[in-house]
Amino acid sequence: MTLTLPFALLIAATAAPAAPQTNDEAAVLAVVDAYLDALARRDGAALRAQARDDALITTLREEPDGRKQVVKRSWDAFATGIETGQGAFREAMPDNHVRIDGDMAAVWGVYTVTIDGQLRFCGINNFSMIREAGRWQVQYATWTSRSVCTG
Repeated sequence: MTLTLPFALLIAATAAPAAPQTNDEAAVLAVVDAYLDALARRDGAALRAQARDDALITTLREEPDGRKQVVKRSWDAFATGIETGQGAFREAMPDNHVRIDGDMAAVWGVYTVTIDGQLRFCGINNFSMIREAGRWQVQYATWTSRSVCTG
């Protein structure tokens, strides 16, 4: 599967240099970076460390035939699935939009996933985070998932 031109242009356009980050923005994005690294290593323990114990995930999946479904699961179940998955998994988020209000943060951005170098799906990630005792962790993660990446 290959990216179509509109989606590739969207990624290129959003990869422009970002504005300087605050310390809080850098700390929030460090959680996203650790999440992406844990996915690439299929490291369930490292994934679990990025989220609160009661964290939840919702995926809004769109199939090639147009069927849509909402899949809900715990962060722990997601981490277990990553651990037991097959192939070299890589998720990229070339541009992230961060919003922070006190001890609440949101990170939103385009992502693509490749497995064994083949584009498998793409969409938008949305992480809702909470800071407790000075540490940011994911409370909710919601993402769209399309196997046809057309932008």
